[in-house]
Parts: sequence; C-alpha cells; structure tokens
Amino acid sequence: MRRWSRAADRGWVALCVLLALWCGGCASAGDTSAGDTSAGDTPVGETSAGDTSAGARSDATAADAETDALGPDGADGAGGALDASGASDAGSPAGCGAWAAATEVGKLTDPRITELSGLARSPTHAGVLWAHNDSGEKTGRLFALNAKAEVVGVLHLPGVTPKDWEDLAAGPCGQAGAALPAGAACLWIGDIGDNGHSAPTHDLLRVPEPLSPPQAGSETTWTEPAPEIFRYRYPDHPTHAALARPDAEALAVLPDGRLLVVTKRDDGRGRLFRVTPAAKQTVTAVPLGLLDLRDADLQAGLSLRATAADLDAAGRFLAVRTYFRAWRFDLAAVLSQPAGAGDALLQAPRVPLPTGFDVQGESLCWDGAGGFWHGSELVGQPLWHVACAAP
Repeated sequence: MRRWSRAADRGWVALCVLLALWCGGCASAGDTSAGDTSAGDTPVGETSAGDTSAGARSDATAADAETDALGPDGADGAGGALDASGASDAGSPAGCGAWAAATEVGKLTDPRITELSGLARSPTHAGVLWAHNDSGEKTGRLFALNAKAEVVGVLHLPGVTPKDWEDLAAGPCGQAGAALPAGAACLWIGDIGDNGHSAPTHDLLRVPEPLSPPQAGSETTWTEPAPEIFRYRYPDHPTHAALARPDAEALAVLPDGRLLVVTKRDDGRGRLFRVTPAAKQTVTAVPLGLLDLRDADLQAGLSLRATAADLDAAGRFLAVRTYFRAWRFDLAAVLSQPAGAGDALLQAPRVPLPTGFDVQGESLCWDGAGGFWHGSELVGQPLWHVACAAP
C-alpha cells in the first residue's frame, strides 16, 4: 500500500468511502487505468525469467472482455491446473453455509503494528495468528497474536529488508529449496506490492514456523535464519504495461506448497496467478483467470482492489477481500475444467462474506472451522472474527 502521512490516511479513508458510493457506475479500469481491452491472455509456463519463447496475446475485442486461459493441457510443469487433492471434500472446514455477525475480539493497540497487512492462522499453534506490517518496516519481523489481538511473540528475520510486504500465508512448505525440519509448516511472506507498476520481479519469502509456541504470560522472541527467497515475474503483455507489471496484495498457499497471487485492479476483476517456487531461478507466474469482485452496487473503483486472500487447507475455498467487501470462491468446479476454459474462474460459485467495518481493510485469514478473522491498517483498529454459524 502507498505510504501516506497520518493526516493523509484519514483524508484517504474519507475519500474511499465517497468513491465507493460514487464509483458504483464507473467505467471499468485495468490495473491502474481504463484502457484494458485485452482478452484471453495465454499463460506461459513457470520457467526462468530468460525464457521469452512464450508470451501473452491480446485479442483486443471489447472492454472488460479479458479472460485467462489455463494453457495447453492446463499444465505448468508441476501437475497441471490447481491441485485438486481434497477439492471435492464436502467436509472441508471452510465449507460453511452461513456466518454469524462479525465480533470485535480486540484492538491492535501495540505501537509496533501500525499497518496490519498480512494475517495468517498458525498451522502449528492453536489460537495463534501471525501478522506483519506493510512496507514501512526497516527489518524483517512477524508478530504472533492471540485471539484477543495481543502480541505474544515476535519472530525476527535477520538480514531481511522488506520492500513492500503485502500478505502472509501459512501452511505447506513445498519442495523447492533447502531441507526443512520434518513435519514443518511454513510462513510465506508476499513481498509483492508494486504501486508504481515498475518492478520486474517479486519475492516470496519462506520461513519455517517456530516449533515452540509462545509462552503464556510473556512475549516470546524467536530469531530465525534469513528466509529462503523465491523470485517470480509476471508474463509479458503486448499492449498494456500495467498488466505485465501488476500490483498485488493478496497471497494464498496451495496444499502442495505452490502459491496463488491475486492482482489489484479497479475494474473488480482480480487476475489470479499461480507460482511454483524454484530455487535459484526466477519463474514466470501462470495466469489462471479472473475473479469477479463486483456486485450490483459496485462495478468499478479503488474499493474493488483485492487486498488479501486465504485458501482453506483442502485447497477448495478461496477467500478474497477488498477494502470494504469479502467473497468466498468455490474453486472445485474450476479444478475439474478442461484445458482452455478461460472463463471458468469468472463463473466460479461465490458467496459474500459478512465483515465488520475496516477503515482500510488489508488482511483476512480462515480460522480452520469455517469462520475467519480480518483487520485493518492504522493503529488501534479492531481485529474482527466471523464465526461459521451453519457448517
């Protein structure tokens, strides 16, 4: 997220509310501008950055007609489209049918957490949430929170200088890179923000989650070696530079350790990419299609930009939030689509998620029981929990 003064923050929030109301009838825009008329981007494989043999194409048919194909045979060298393992599990913990009203569980009053941007439930320690700030950080660190929004631990990552950390995912470690402790879960940090649409590559940082839980009644400090860094780029786009270098703030991890990234667009259609981390090389993200984040009242505007995402453990239900809304997408049908079904993602079943009010909402994660937490940037903002009311 862009850096603003605190006075500018308050003015921006007020402007957001006004624009959210006004932009319901705005014309669609691309990642940053209203010139996106591309249709049918063909994904390239997840290859090294020097591989320019496969680009993207633009049919330039009509505004808002962009769809993303899954590519030949849906393959990317790592098992085809999204990993379907567990995708049809009706007992998936995020398979909730209805949700209770949002409950404020506490306020993020710790002065070290000024710009909550990433939030993830610990796969290892019950009742622990991991969090990080936006791009104002000078050194790498993650905060362990309890269910009351209190800091109970700090994980320091020596030698790490964040550029624009935007989201956090917790779960499988995947196979790439160095050996990890047996049974380890990993924390994935998305250094993926690019407000200026100028970065040629982006970083995904992987660190094993501490095996020891935070100590009750005190603040636990862990110091881990510098995390492994996996680098990726987006596929080239022949007509729109903003689509070749999009901004992104939403990250999720698949059951096999691959990552999903959702880009930030004003037209309410976030582009979903898959990244297969590879050691010592820059891979190219594979476009999977577009997610529809619009509704009847809001068709375009900055309030529709995707700011956080999380995937349930079975790899079926993807939650995506914008500044003022949140949706759950059922990816089961997408996983079973044949290759080339580029519009399948736009047709994926979705339901709106109830949320509390966030002035600058940029974080969300599942709670493992069908509910979820979410929060906002700025000091002293609430941490909300939304419980599953009807599994």
